[in-house]
Parts: sequence; structure tokens; C-alpha cells
Amino acid sequence: MNLLFLQIKEAWLNILRGRLRSFLTVLGVVIGIASVFTILTLSSGVTSTVNQELGRLGSGVLQISISPSAGNISFNELDMLALKNASTYVKSVVPIQNSTGFYSVSGRTGMAMVFGTNEQYFQSFGMSLSAGQFFSDANVRNGDPVGLVDANSIEQGLLPPNILGKRIQVNVNGNILSVKIIGTIKSGFSVGGNGGMSAIPESAKNNIPITVYVPYTTLKSSGMVSNITSLAVVLSAQDQVETYGRLAVNILNNMHHVKDGFQASSLVSALDAVNNILNVISLVLAVIAGISLVVGGIGVMNIMLVSVTERTREIGIRKALGARRKDILFQFLIEALILTLGGGVIGILIGWGLSSAASSVIAIPMLITWQNLLLSVSFALLIGVFFGIYPAYRAGLLNPVEALRYE
Repeated sequence: MNLLFLQIKEAWLNILRGRLRSFLTVLGVVIGIASVFTILTLSSGVTSTVNQELGRLGSGVLQISISPSAGNISFNELDMLALKNASTYVKSVVPIQNSTGFYSVSGRTGMAMVFGTNEQYFQSFGMSLSAGQFFSDANVRNGDPVGLVDANSIEQGLLPPNILGKRIQVNVNGNILSVKIIGTIKSGFSVGGNGGMSAIPESAKNNIPITVYVPYTTLKSSGMVSNITSLAVVLSAQDQVETYGRLAVNILNNMHHVKDGFQASSLVSALDAVNNILNVISLVLAVIAGISLVVGGIGVMNIMLVSVTERTREIGIRKALGARRKDILFQFLIEALILTLGGGVIGILIGWGLSSAASSVIAIPMLITWQNLLLSVSFALLIGVFFGIYPAYRAGLLNPVEALRYE
């Protein structure tokens, strides 16, 4: 232990004797580690954000629809009950109906997407109220003409600001429904951009549809939509989505006495594909940044070879006094490790700063993990060992007699 301490101290003193040369030597390592650390940190942040957003949209949600070749079949309440009871992982079964038409309210008109569902839809997809209230199970059972609209439609000037309590006239294929608005929904999506705070030009307002959420039973009783077009099954375990999808399709095929009449899809496969793409992009960028590490390592090897040549007589004296080959080898290897490890620490600090700055500018969260820190330090040590071993080995092979004669 004392010998190791003395070797580290001696290596540090030798580095300090040539401060400028040492700094220029590790500059490539600093740049390389900073680049790799920044890429790893930002890519981890992007991956985490994408996973959270897809999870919020419903990575644990299974979409069940009718196959195009299935013929004249549709979903009903018995299907929903059967799917609900099919597994303990099922949290809710949500019917989905879509129709497009026109709306008018307080002298404003435009296109409307009428979305029929039940009271469980909003909680299942993580929606929250901006004002008012959601419609209830009683509203769904009674087919009450109540609904909600997106708050962005108000912010963009498509709907009046005092929309709560007012009635919107919705016309779908000649069927007119008067819907009382009882709530507005917060949304992260905005047609106009900037979080929904940008007003839409008057000339474009008629081309931008609003979304009206109503009980699916209301759409059915009004004659706008006669069938439930799809079902969304919300599961408590994401890893059960694919398994439950196959089970649900079999149940529905048996209940409707058809073959291949239904199909199930989810965001799980899309989430896996996105993660794979992000991982490949991160790896490619890290490899590109790692090229500067190799350049830095070559610089370390070069300066260590010069150091061996300059200290040939010193090496001869050490061997004449009893230093073994491995003592000389460790001495120069420790110097290389101190250079690269020091460059690695400085590179991590610079990379930390660059990641923080980039995160603020491009609104990408910075995610620093122990894995990224350890990986960066490991790269620095690996460069030190790989590019420092040859100069150290060459120093250990020097003949003491020839070394003492060296001028």
C-alpha cells in the first residue's frame, strides 16, 4: 500500500512538472467524455419523456375494432360486460363512437367531431377538467344530452369563453342534437400551437373542428350513430396487454359466431419500436463522439512515449537500485490513468453543464443516471489502460545498463 501511494504521488508530481503539456494531452479525453456524457444524458431524457407521454396516452390500453372483412357486426353492452369479466387486470371497458358534422353556438359555426363514450373514458386516459364537471354514469344510462368540449377550442376563439351551461347545436348527417356543455377539458394538444394559447385566424376557423364529448347512448338515441365502432380496454398491467388482446379477440369471435371478425392493437408495440429507434440513435451518436476519445487516447500514448524517452536515465537508475520491471510498468501506467481519469472528471462536469444548457434551450429534460456516470468514468479508465499500457510496458523493458548510458 505504501509503495502504491508513493507511485501515485510520484506520478502526480511528474504530471505537474509539465502542466501545459499534460493539459493539452488530456484535452481530447475531456472533449470525448463531455460529448459522450451529454449524448447519454439527453438521450436518456428523451427516452424517458417519450415513454411517459406514450404511457399517458395509454400504453396499457388495448384498442379493439371490427375487422374490415367481418361483415355487418357491431359491439354491444354484452360484449363490454364479457370483456370486463374476462380478466382481473381489466380496469375499465370504454365504448368509442365517432362522427363528424357541424356545430353552432352564440353565432359561431364550424366543424365538429362528436365523440361518444362513457364516464370512464376521461379517467382512463388521464384527462382533467379545466372547468365544470364530467358527465356521470346516470347521464350515460339515461342518454342525457350533455357534453364537454376541449378548453383549447375556447382559447383559440372557436367557442365563446362563457360556454359552460350553454347549448351547442350539433348537426350530423341531418340529425340535430342540442348538447348542454357541462365541462371543459384540459388538453396538451393544440391546433394553433403554443399550448393552445394562440388564436386561430378568422379565415381558418371554419376548417378547424372542435371536439364534443357526449354519452355514447345519447348519440345512439339521437340517430347520429347506431353502432359502437370500437372499444378501449384499460388494463392495470402493461405486460398483459398482448396476452389479453388475444383472449379478447377469441371471446368476441365466439360471441358473434365469426372467424377473424375482430382485431386488437395497442401502443405497447409502438412503444418498443420507439425505444429501439432511440437506443440505436443514441448508440450511433455515442460512437461518433467516442472517436474523439480515441484521438485523445492516441495523444496520451504519444506523450507517455515521449516521457519514457525523456526519463530513460531515470528508469536506469531506478532499475540499478532494485526496481523491478513491474514497478516501472505500474509507475507509467498510473500516470496514464491519472491523466485520463482527470480528463474524464473534467469532461463529466463540462458535459453536465452542456446538458443543462441544451435542456433549457430545446426543452428536453436532462436525466442523469448512475449508469451514465459510471459508463463515462469507465470509458476514461479504459482509454488510460489501453493507450497507456504500451508506453509503460516499453519502459519496463529498458535495459538498466543501456538506460544509464543514455544522454
